[in-house]
Amino acid sequence: MSTNTRKRVPQLPSQRPREIIIEDLSHLQGKAKSKNISRLCSSWAREENQERITVHAYVGGSGIKTVNAAYSSQTCPDPGCGYVHRDNRHGDMFHCRNPYWECNWQGDVDHVAAMNLLNRIEDREINRFTPYRE
Repeated sequence: MSTNTRKRVPQLPSQRPREIIIEDLSHLQGKAKSKNISRLCSSWAREENQERITVHAYVGGSGIKTVNAAYSSQTCPDPGCGYVHRDNRHGDMFHCRNPYWECNWQGDVDHVAAMNLLNRIEDREINRFTPYRE
């Protein structure tokens, strides 16, 4: 008998997410030397990823919402602060450097981005098609 058998853990319907929030990354481009190869690989990876998310959401009974990804890992998640600056992010760590207010919020960049994406669902000013400069 193999020791590498994988057992699937059953998931209760109450434990499934109602919505899956994803970033709109359609504007990103690859970094290959050939633009054609870069475009093909980049679009293939995005389409593959989108298809997998869609299938898993459908099977799990979850909805999908796409939000604007601009500056999500550089924005302070504290509702009272919201300071955006590239110096807030240093590698995998976030530290709010707001010069006007002593915020000093710290955390993991991925966690900060996830909190900001969650907040953007309800934000009327930032929607999926808002240009990143705004």
